[in-house]
Amino acid sequence: VLAAYYLEQTVSNRQGELDAIPIDEEVKERDEQDEALKGKYDELTEWNVLRYWAKVVLGLSVTTMIMSCYLVQLFASDCFSDFEITSTIDQHLEGDWKKLVKPTGVVAIVLLLLSCLLLYIFRQCAMEKANHLISTCSEVSSHPSSLEITTNYARHETMS
Repeated sequence: VLAAYYLEQTVSNRQGELDAIPIDEEVKERDEQDEALKGKYDELTEWNVLRYWAKVVLGLSVTTMIMSCYLVQLFASDCFSDFEITSTIDQHLEGDWKKLVKPTGVVAIVLLLLSCLLLYIFRQCAMEKANHLISTCSEVSSHPSSLEITTNYARHETMS
């Protein structure tokens, strides 16, 4: 907190020097590209424009995550063996570390991993679509009517 105070103090006292530093054009261009990509991604992932399969993938991801959390919270003793920081594998798990996770725990872990995988698939598909639309926009930027068509396409034709 103290470092943030002194940083803010220095920035406000030396604002003129900071303003005199030229902006790195490559960094500025990359920031603009990233902002455009984020905007397109946000546009594509709005619930009301998602295709049915994308909603199913997200729904399954949430459902498997909820199931995993409920299993671990409500049936913790059925998921994992009692094990403390002072416990040893030899004494408390009969020398087999795999006995730490019970079959219900394996199910909870698999559900968690499945949820993460489904979310990853959704995000990758959305990001690919956003990248494709951004590159299409940059290719036709000299033709404003084409840019308008591409933007409208993004609104109506989401993650295929």
